[in-house]
Amino acid sequence: MKFLRICSLLLALLMVLTVFAACGDKPGEKDTTQGDKQPTSQETKKEPSETESETEPAIVPTTLPEKQDYGFELNVLHWTVGGQGVGEKWIPWEEIAVEEDTGDGIVRAVFERNNLLETDYGIHVNTEYMDTDPITATIKNLVSTNDDAYQLVVQRGYQFQFLMTTNSFGDMSDIRTMDLSKPWYNQDSVNTFTFGGNTIMAASDLLLLDKGATACMFYNKNLAAEHDYADNYFYNMVNDYTWTLEKVVEVMENTYKDTTGDGYTIDDIFGCTGGDDPMHFIFNGAGERFCTTDPDKYLVYTFYSERAIDIVEDTLNDLCLSKAYFSDVNYSEASQLTNPFQSDLVFFSFSCIKGVNELRSMVSEYGILPIPQYEASQHQYYSEISPHHGSLFAVPSTSVQDDEEANKIGVALEYMSYISSQDVYPELYNVVLEGKGTRDPQSREMLKLIFDTRMYDIGIIFDFARFADGVLRLPKHQEQNVSTLWASNEEVIDEELGKTVEALQKIG
Repeated sequence: MKFLRICSLLLALLMVLTVFAACGDKPGEKDTTQGDKQPTSQETKKEPSETESETEPAIVPTTLPEKQDYGFELNVLHWTVGGQGVGEKWIPWEEIAVEEDTGDGIVRAVFERNNLLETDYGIHVNTEYMDTDPITATIKNLVSTNDDAYQLVVQRGYQFQFLMTTNSFGDMSDIRTMDLSKPWYNQDSVNTFTFGGNTIMAASDLLLLDKGATACMFYNKNLAAEHDYADNYFYNMVNDYTWTLEKVVEVMENTYKDTTGDGYTIDDIFGCTGGDDPMHFIFNGAGERFCTTDPDKYLVYTFYSERAIDIVEDTLNDLCLSKAYFSDVNYSEASQLTNPFQSDLVFFSFSCIKGVNELRSMVSEYGILPIPQYEASQHQYYSEISPHHGSLFAVPSTSVQDDEEANKIGVALEYMSYISSQDVYPELYNVVLEGKGTRDPQSREMLKLIFDTRMYDIGIIFDFARFADGVLRLPKHQEQNVSTLWASNEEVIDEELGKTVEALQKIG
């Protein structure tokens, strides 16, 4: 197995690296990887050994029992959209189970991971796909009839709003074979989806779609060269914390080109595209959230502040409504052009990481950048995980009524998440970075920074009074400003928030 083969190599490397580690960090070197640390292909963990440094011990599972044959079937219900299978737009990578090793990097890693689980603990993983909407009714029905047909639910984040308050899921923090504080669990997900001490949903390195759903930006390297932007121009700004919304707007305006000489038309070369997505991406990228989880109050709506209003209005007016921004709002005939970024007609593109799959046929080279800060003084990047495209997992309450069964599920989740941090997650790096122009060291650093700063906004998932969606759609309703939108929804938000908190408190 790949995981077992690399251990001896990593051990040898460690002995060399410790010599250099004694020299210390470079003077003045900045740490640009904020947020929860996630292992990457350059930082894979390994089994402990006698030569491990006592000051930097290997991070390994500490809650797993001795290896044994449980003879257990882990049945997983996994979301899809419109009956599309793996390889389609919504599910580009299989994250839970594969039937055979096809030789593909991610497929092979998932196959070997599940083989290890079955060899070491006798746990076999089965996956059933179901459209994301019917999953809600299916789980509610299983819970009401006390049916434990599924031991794990992997659902699109946005759809979990319909199950979070129904007492459908068990508390994963109460499963003794799991340790949610370990780095292979996304700590922002653990914090966001813990209510009254109960962790009912989470994400870990077991999943890939949460990484694929992480917000980012692409830029056209060929167009950058034409406008005399040096190879490291944008990367240096990111590292110096000068990569801001204002800078994006400046470059967008500078790179717009009137190719016909008759002003802004669909035949021009534009500075940026990305639909409505920047309305949420930049708001969260500024460190703001519509709603946050609170240990005592459960949920607190945190949107309305002077800074939040400024962020939304600047994103709307300076970016999304600029004539240099290519969208169907600004150009009614925009739908006539397919893949404008891939066709060298746009400089920047707001997207998600999995968008690289749509750039395979792009002739020009492109680079990856994080969502910009709102202002340079922020000194921190935040990368939203889109709940419309990303996965979260939960354990149905019917499957954890018996401690012994719950602990078997915990073994599967802990072991698979850990092995994934070693073998599967690094393969995702390779998939993302195999595109044209993304093989440079800076692209890997940018991708690591993006993954290290992932975050959830539970206000987008619950979408109280559909206010978060209203902010997203502001470019389409130019006559409405965010203050008016807030004033017309504040009372409904308070009412819906109160009912949700009451339901969560009953579960807690």
